[in-house]
Amino acid sequence: MYFGVLIFLVFMIGLIIYSAFDTNDVSVFEFRKTQSKSMSQENAIRSRMKEYTEKKVDYSKRYKIETLCMNAGFTDMTYADYLMLSLGSSLLFFFIFGVLLGNIVLGLFLAFVGYSLPKQVLNFIKNKRAVVLEQQIGPFMEMVIKRYENTSDFDKSLILTMEEFRGTEPMYGELRKTVSEIKVGVPTGEAMDNLARRTGNIYLSRLSDYYKIAYRLGTQEVREKLLTQAYLQFEENRRMKDFLKKEISEPVRDAYVMVATIPVFALFGVFTMDDYLAFMLFDPIGKIGLAVIVFVMIASVWFINTKIAAPLD
Repeated sequence: MYFGVLIFLVFMIGLIIYSAFDTNDVSVFEFRKTQSKSMSQENAIRSRMKEYTEKKVDYSKRYKIETLCMNAGFTDMTYADYLMLSLGSSLLFFFIFGVLLGNIVLGLFLAFVGYSLPKQVLNFIKNKRAVVLEQQIGPFMEMVIKRYENTSDFDKSLILTMEEFRGTEPMYGELRKTVSEIKVGVPTGEAMDNLARRTGNIYLSRLSDYYKIAYRLGTQEVREKLLTQAYLQFEENRRMKDFLKKEISEPVRDAYVMVATIPVFALFGVFTMDDYLAFMLFDPIGKIGLAVIVFVMIASVWFINTKIAAPLD
């Protein structure tokens, strides 16, 4: 299967290079024919990869990665797509740094980095998106609960609140998906669970749980109070996070500054020392040193992003 992905990547790279150097005029029909053929091959590989992952990869692992894709805003991205992207990134990094630069040590290390890069990028996008969503989830919860108190109809409250968020992304897009699910027959509790999964917010998950409990038990007053608890818990958590963010903002900034000094010193060496660049790129000791430097930088950035600057839970 991995060999098939490699063949596909080589084919696509060859096609791009050929099209770049081909000076002959190509008709629109021939171009569309070639494009259709490439897309068919891509879909065939994606289908085979999807079948392979469903058989060989644990459901919990696939669920975790696909949830990460949803949290980053890529709701249609499957585990098979993620795996193909990781393999392609790994091969690309190895080709650039291991083959073109002739540094096999750095190439092998960056092949591993390239494989994990899509996950790190998804985590970065997820964290940025979570910050924006957190500013929108509070008002959403307050508005939908207040409307539920007035209408006693949670579905109607969701639709009205969705219209209020029109143009406010990413919350409007997520609410539109939730309302669409409800309109095609998905139970409201399940649609709310899906909303909580896509946003990665535990308080939306609690709102969904409280709604399912309130739907089956209690009077209207009890239902309203139960749903309000999810919003109150969210606000209490938000205030605590705001305080903690102020406390850790300075250490995070200092950590990034320290990492940024590494390439600065490297550039200083390039401009002030003769043969510094040639030594780092072509000498065996320099190649190993370059690999170590890159490893330290990447490991430092990973630690800062995942342990220090990550959203507070």
